Amino acid sequence: MVDFYSGVDNCREETNDNMPIEKLATSPHEALEWATIAGARALQMEDRIGSISPGKKADLVMLKTDDLCLEPIHDPVNTVVLFADRSSVESVMIGGRFVKKDGQMVVAKKEIDDKKRRLKSAVDKVFDLAGYRQEFGRLMR
Repeated sequence: MVDFYSGVDNCREETNDNMPIEKLATSPHEALEWATIAGARALQMEDRIGSISPGKKADLVMLKTDDLCLEPIHDPVNTVVLFADRSSVESVMIGGRFVKKDGQMVVAKKEIDDKKRRLKSAVDKVFDLAGYRQEFGRLMR
């Protein structure tokens, strides 16, 4: 019998302790469910998002099929959840529109900068409402 986790260190960043993964807190299948339909249920939006179905909004991430760190693929869900990272991403579609295609961003830099600015503003507002402030790059209460 082959130990599925024995090859994990081959493609993940080195850790200080170099210890192999012995036990996962949750299964990869459960983690994928949390990130998709269970997250949509938690937001009470499962009728609009959370699965790829006609009429639902969908963000799709397409991975490189020739990525060495994803080989061999015996169980696609385990492979994606445990081994894929941002370098594995080939294309991304959000709401039916490519934002990354063939490994290249296709969204204008101005649009990305605007989204970053809006995101920072929203995060700052949440921290402010929660009574936090930043000092020297650290969050203080």
